[in-house]
Amino acid sequence: MAPDIFASTTTVKVALARLVGLNILLKTGPRSGTYQLNPRRFWEGNKASQSAACRQLNAPPITPDEQGPRGN
Repeated sequence: MAPDIFASTTTVKVALARLVGLNILLKTGPRSGTYQLNPRRFWEGNKASQSAACRQLNAPPITPDEQGPRGN
C-alpha cells in the first residue's frame, strides 16, 4: 500500500496501528495484512449527528442494466 499512496512503509504501519487502536479498523486475520472498517463506528454519536452525516452522503448514480430491477 505504501507506494500506492506515496508514503513510507513505516508511516503506513503506524497509521494502520493507530486506526486499529482507535477501533476504526479491524484486523481480519492475525497475519493476513487485511483490514475492514468497523461497522459500529459509523453509528456512534447522537441521532442529530448521524442524520447530518447521512444528509451529506451523495448516492452514486444508478444505471439500469439489461436485466432490469431485481425481482421481476
